[in-house]
Amino acid sequence: MPERDAHLAKLTTGFSANKAPEVFLLNYRYLGGFADKGVIDPAGPRLDGSKAFARDDFYPIPLQAFDYKGELQCIPQNASSLAVYYNADAFAEAGITPPTDSWTYDEFTAAGEKLTSSERRGVGIDLSTIRAAPWVWSAGGELVDDPVNPTKFLFDTPEGRRGLENVVALREKLWTDHDGLKLDLEKRRIHLERASRITHEARGAYIQVLRNTVRRYAKNLKVLAELAGIGVDVELPELSNDDLTLASAALHVRFEFDKKGWIGMDDGEASGGQQVMKSLLLLVALMRDEDRPGGFVFIDEPFAHLDIFNIDKVGAFLKSTRAQYILTTPATHNVNVFQPSDLTLVTSKRRPGATWAQPLAVLRRRAAAA
Repeated sequence: MPERDAHLAKLTTGFSANKAPEVFLLNYRYLGGFADKGVIDPAGPRLDGSKAFARDDFYPIPLQAFDYKGELQCIPQNASSLAVYYNADAFAEAGITPPTDSWTYDEFTAAGEKLTSSERRGVGIDLSTIRAAPWVWSAGGELVDDPVNPTKFLFDTPEGRRGLENVVALREKLWTDHDGLKLDLEKRRIHLERASRITHEARGAYIQVLRNTVRRYAKNLKVLAELAGIGVDVELPELSNDDLTLASAALHVRFEFDKKGWIGMDDGEASGGQQVMKSLLLLVALMRDEDRPGGFVFIDEPFAHLDIFNIDKVGAFLKSTRAQYILTTPATHNVNVFQPSDLTLVTSKRRPGATWAQPLAVLRRRAAAA
């Protein structure tokens, strides 16, 4: 079925060109213009002579709607009353009891407000005269002064105004609520998009800094490994500005001691001395940069469980790094543990019966003669 305006225009053009359809569907409200021009073959005589239908088969009101100057022009196709449709699923989701015959205006309004969201208007109302009529009637008013021979509308009566005000206020309020929620949702969307864009840009800038940091760290590892006489291989992580890549990014470092093959950071086959050297390399490399080649680190008992050879090796490495560090070591007969130290502080436990522990013993390495 075409749109109403297009349908009426086609009918008018067809009659004007003497090419009108033999049968067509028309709302009674648009009947008068065609009937007045005499272009309609009245259906009343055909109905009276029909053996299939009789006037008594139709309700009187629909027949009267198509009566023009005492002659039935068309056969009624249907007759419908205004009705309020509601979405049962939407009512159930909102926890609203389905409407009953006793529904009041306030209950109707409350349901509409509860159903209104940023994605949906709770009530849809076409503010045409025929659609406004039930609201006028519900307010105790009448639509026209005489239902048989009307001469004017009664919208200006107190009841008529109240009915119109009710429906207009309800429509405007719910539409305003909907539009307000929709506007708020749009503002939130814009805010989230802006925050997401700023975060993405900031993370991109940070990733560039991180790339430089990782490259410098790899360079530091190689410099320190050369000082220690250890082979090192660094596989840099792939860093790009997306969640999946960053979540899987990892720095892989391998070491080679005495040309005996490569081992990883967590290789269980490394000896105690090799584990200490790997840890020190990774730690000191974090503190090293071009302006501050050593950095400052705190190292807890790096010589523990090492033999004399590895103690000397670790001590020599620490000294060569030019790092500043604090080392802790238990009392030992092997004085080589003090080789990398310029300043040694010796602590002791409180003796039985003493109030305080012994004062610190301070040993300072004598500066080499120039």
